[in-house]
Amino acid sequence: MSGGRGNPYAANPPRVLAIAADPQLRSEIRTLMSNQGYAVTEVDGAIAGLRLAQQTEPDIILLDGSLSDGDSLTCCQQLQTLWYAKTTSETPGIFMLHSLDDPDWVTQALNLGIVDMIAKPIHGTLLVQRVKRWWEQTQKFQELTDANQELQRLAGIDRLTQLANRHYFDETLEREVRQMKRAQTPLSLILADVDYFKLYNDCYGHLQGDRCLQEIAQGIQRAVRRPQDLVARYGGEEFAVILPQTDAIGAIAVARNIRHEIRQLHIPHAQSEVSDYITLSLGIACAFPEDNCSAIQLIQAADRGLYRAKEQGRDRLEESDEPSEYSL
Repeated sequence: MSGGRGNPYAANPPRVLAIAADPQLRSEIRTLMSNQGYAVTEVDGAIAGLRLAQQTEPDIILLDGSLSDGDSLTCCQQLQTLWYAKTTSETPGIFMLHSLDDPDWVTQALNLGIVDMIAKPIHGTLLVQRVKRWWEQTQKFQELTDANQELQRLAGIDRLTQLANRHYFDETLEREVRQMKRAQTPLSLILADVDYFKLYNDCYGHLQGDRCLQEIAQGIQRAVRRPQDLVARYGGEEFAVILPQTDAIGAIAVARNIRHEIRQLHIPHAQSEVSDYITLSLGIACAFPEDNCSAIQLIQAADRGLYRAKEQGRDRLEESDEPSEYSL
């Protein structure tokens, strides 16, 4: 790179695709952009350009407005369509190189969503600066987007257990209830409470109590295996599991898996009245679209099951409305 400075893109150079019929123009673009640290690929026509764009997924496309094998505007439109069909790639910035002597043509090009028009014959410094400015703005915008997404993620996480927090749980359950009604599929909810946890804290101390909750959270997460399911800390020593597209039979199976995982932890609990180790009581509720059930009603139903599990002696699971035979 000229000027004695290092290449700022050495670790991950932006990919530039130059599509131009004129070999001298392609050579000029390659020299200008390569000297600035970009990884440049060049082709001489629209057909080859579309094929190479699909294969290499460039970050920046410099498109000559005077292609010999096709209309440049059509090529631009096809490039845009190509990226709209992709869901895993960022849309590249398309710069059109043109003499700018036809205002109607320029207007059509801008309406296609290109980033900028660069006049021909090209001015090297101008081309480099415009591309650089767009690329840096794009990177900054992506950094801000990533940071905002991370903040949103952290806002929905319980700091102690790293599970979803109550606020995120409430939002998700409301959304899943709406989705249940649209998709006409069942929705299940499990509420789980750590048995005699106050006695555990009194015996082992709050620091050990926190560690216990962390282990339980990890155990529940292991038992709930589908990516669409949500495990949350509901509050204190209570946990919640949202199970979309799951009927009562499926929810019971998940609850059994949870109990098994927690039993396998073998966390000693000398003060428990039901076991020598930490155990859970679980309440299960299932709603169907025809029930016209709200999120609050589903929570209340699961809570009734949890209350029944505690009344029946704890260390068991119970459904919300009818006594369950699945507690052993």
